[in-house]
Amino acid sequence: MNTTVDYSKYFKNYNLINDFCFNKDDYISEMLLKNYQTSIYNVDLTNKEEIKMLKKIDNIMKIYIIDQNFFQFITRRLTDMDNNYIQDINTILISEYENFKKDIVKSVETSRWI
Repeated sequence: MNTTVDYSKYFKNYNLINDFCFNKDDYISEMLLKNYQTSIYNVDLTNKEEIKMLKKIDNIMKIYIIDQNFFQFITRRLTDMDNNYIQDINTILISEYENFKKDIVKSVETSRWI
């Protein structure tokens, strides 16, 4: 970990995510947090595309922490995946977040107006 870089300047949810306390038996949250930290600490701060992608991950991880529905959605999805399939967790998170948003939009579209 490079202590000379203030990662919170680049990633607005950095402190919230790193302060997240999860149940010791929650291996999904532990895996996601370790992945987040590894990704952030190994980022090339001159690579705009990499920063852009990690900002998405930063936002998705915040939602994972604060939104119980998304937390459960991701937990179910990652629990159901074959371990061999989980290679790039960042790509999976972005994809699953897009799926989650689509599900929310579908449920709103089918709601009944009073």
